[in-house]
Formats: sequence, C-alpha cells, structure tokens
Amino acid sequence: MSTVIDDVDVNRQIDIAPRVADHVVDADAHVTPPPGMWADYLAPQFRALAPVVETDGEFDYVVFEGNRRKLNLMASQAGRAFNQYKNNGRMSDMRVGGWMAPARLDDMDRDGIDVAVVFGGGPLATGNLELYNESFAAYNRWIMDFCSHDPKRLHPVAYLPMADVDQAIAMMREARSNGAVAVNIPAFPQTVARFNKAESQFQALSGDSGGDRQYRDPEFDPLWAAACELDLAITELRGKAGVPEKVGKPTGKGGRSMKSGGKGRPQHKKGGGKRSHTGGASTRNAKSKHRGRSKRR
Repeated sequence: MSTVIDDVDVNRQIDIAPRVADHVVDADAHVTPPPGMWADYLAPQFRALAPVVETDGEFDYVVFEGNRRKLNLMASQAGRAFNQYKNNGRMSDMRVGGWMAPARLDDMDRDGIDVAVVFGGGPLATGNLELYNESFAAYNRWIMDFCSHDPKRLHPVAYLPMADVDQAIAMMREARSNGAVAVNIPAFPQTVARFNKAESQFQALSGDSGGDRQYRDPEFDPLWAAACELDLAITELRGKAGVPEKVGKPTGKGGRSMKSGGKGRPQHKKGGGKRSHTGGASTRNAKSKHRGRSKRR
C-alpha cells in the first residue's frame, strides 16, 4: 500500500550543483507528459476518446476506456529522498520540470546540464489500433512543442510504431521537419495480428519478439534509407523492460537478437552481421545511425 506524504515540496528550489565539465550533454533525458495533454494533442476526431483526470483531493485519477486508476508517480520521484517515495498521488506531487519547459531549463541549469536529448512517454494503452497509432503522433507533437522553448538546449526524440513501414517513414519525415534529432523504434517490428490493449504500451518498446518480421529484412530497407537521407539517428530500448520469458524461443529464421536472461530481462547476442536483428540492414545501409539504449535501473 502506498504511503501518502504531504509535507514534501517536490518543486522547491534545488541547490545548484557543481559543474563537472565545461559542456555537459544529457543524452538520455526524460519527460513526464501530463495525462491531460492527450485532449490537446490528439487529432480532433480522437479527442473525445482521450484520458480524463479526476481527483478526490488525496489522489488524482486517470480515467480511460472504462478504467479509473490512481496517478502513478514512479517516473517522477525527483525532489524526494528514498524514504519519501510514493507510488501514487497527485499532479502536485510531481516536479513540473517533467512537462513544463521553462522549469525544466531551470532544473538543467541547477544540475549543470547544457543540452538534453529528450525521450518521453506514450503511446496510449488502448486496444483501438487507430487511436494507438495516432497517440504516437500526438506525443510527437507534444514533445516538439516542449523542446521548441529552447531548440538549442532541448532536442526531441520522436516515437514510431513499427507495424507499417510506410507509416513509420511518413512519421519520421514529419518528426524531422519539426526538429527531431532521433526516432525511437520498438526493439522488434510489431505484428498487427498480435496487437492488444494489455500489451500495447509494452509492444511500443519491445515490439513482437516472436514475430516473423526482422529489421534485417529487405522490407525495412526504405526505413533505413530514409533515416540516412534525413540524417536522423534511430534508437531502441534495451534492458529490463518486462519482456516475457517466451522471448528467446527460435523463430525458424536463424534465431533472434534478444533472448531471455532470467526474470524477463532481454539480452542481446554478441557479434555482428546477420546474427543481429539489424545486421543485414546495417550492411545494406552503411550510413545508418542505429543505437541501443540500456534502460537505467
């Protein structure tokens, strides 16, 4: 059970930290978009389906698709000591630098950070595939607006679904035109036939590890070519991300690059070339900038 702590001012002014270098880049910064932002950034035809925030004074609740759950704070513990952590609470329990750019820039100044490459959140946990795909675009619009407050210091990373290559390329081009420096893709391509509400957000990060499609397949060559053309880095999340134990079973296509390492922890095979899920693609698109991100614990 969560402990409610009311005497922690998470938005108090933090002491300025000593600088560790003349120029510091946070290459894996994160934001915490407020749940109310979806109603503003989804395309008009989807806004009636957006989450709604309610409160009872003690907790805020996110109401979405028939579910009413307490606002989760685990991505926003800044400003709390270890014994002050709590899982659920209110928007006022979150440091506003997670979604308000001017406050974030002040936080960066106090932390001695000059530039941040900004990753974030989304998509929505929905079983509506059209809404799911649109929520990627909505998040991308939001993060572009966030970073537009200071484009020299805040560099956005867009998020892409990976069930349809043409759709992903179109979203990639739009993101680049709006200032994105990179796009984040699922660790494996997604499979529409396996899309479901319960795993929708997980699939956005890990994709379908048991599917027949692999990034090394020629189907994805136009994606890598577009990334090269746009000079756009591609990232994916690697690390403990709740990957089921079934990850690592053979696909009949010469294995896969991610296997279960116990307790659902994905591990990438050593070696390059075609043992890697992007190995063949990297050979055919030598200029592509593909990077894995290890989830920090």
